[in-house]
Parts: sequence; structure tokens; C-alpha cells
Amino acid sequence: SAGFKKVVKPLLEEAKRHLKIGGSIQLVVRWAKGGKALASLLEKQYGGYTVLAKGGGYRVLKSELQPP
Repeated sequence: SAGFKKVVKPLLEEAKRHLKIGGSIQLVVRWAKGGKALASLLEKQYGGYTVLAKGGGYRVLKSELQPP
């Protein structure tokens, strides 16, 4: 969606520039409404993610900045 490309993708890119190695970003996402796309983006930009919690159609995703 337009919001994903205009807001979420730049937010993740900007967050990556501010994180130290081992630093993390945690996001609450509605899985059926863009959560899978966000997980894919975390995989691509951060090298993976962990699901910290899930319920009611939402998931808490965490990615850590890895060394280059």
C-alpha cells in the first residue's frame, strides 16, 4: 500500500541508521494487514526477525542490527 512505501519502509531504513550493532527495533503489526510484508522487509533489511508475542491477529516483531 502507499502508506507502507511512504511511511513504514523509510521508518525502518532510518531506524537502521540510528541503531548500534546489536540494537533492536520492535514493532506491533496486524498480521493480516501488511504484517507479512513487514516481516519480509525486516528479513531483507535486518537479516531476520523474531516473533516475541502473538494474539488477536497481531504480532510483536523484533529485529536486531547485525554486524556487516
